Amino acid sequence: METKKYILKISTLIVGILFLYTGLKKLWEGDLFYHTLLNSTNIENQLIIEGLSLGIPLVEITTSFTFLFYPKKNIGLYISLIVLIVYSGYLINLLFFQEEIPCTCRTVLPLLGWYGHLYFTLSLFVFLIGLLQLRGLKIK
Repeated sequence: METKKYILKISTLIVGILFLYTGLKKLWEGDLFYHTLLNSTNIENQLIIEGLSLGIPLVEITTSFTFLFYPKKNIGLYISLIVLIVYSGYLINLLFFQEEIPCTCRTVLPLLGWYGHLYFTLSLFVFLIGLLQLRGLKIK
C-alpha cells in the first residue's frame, strides 16, 4: 500500500512540474508561442489568438498548481486529460491537415519535433489514465 501511495505522489509531482514548465516556458517565450499559433491555426481572428496565447499557459500553470498544492489531485488529473486531448487534436490537425508546419518547435521539448510532441502527448495521456486507475477513479 505504501508503494502505491509513493508512486501516486511522485507521479503527480512530475506531471505537475511538467505542466508548470510548459506554462511558464510559453509565457516566457510568449512572442514565439503567439506566432506559432498565428502561423499554424485556421483561426483568423487575432483577438482569439491573443487570448489563446495567454490563456493556454495560464490553464497549464493552474493545472500544475492543482497537482502541486491542491489536496484533491483528481481535479488536476481531469483538467490535464482535457488539456492533452485538446493539444493532441491541435497536433493531429497541424501534422495531417495543414499544408505548412511552423518551424518554431522549440517552445517546450526542442529535441522532439512535431511528431515527437504528438507521441509524447499521447504517452502522457495514457500515463494519466493509468494514474486515474491507480487512484481508483474511472472515466465515464
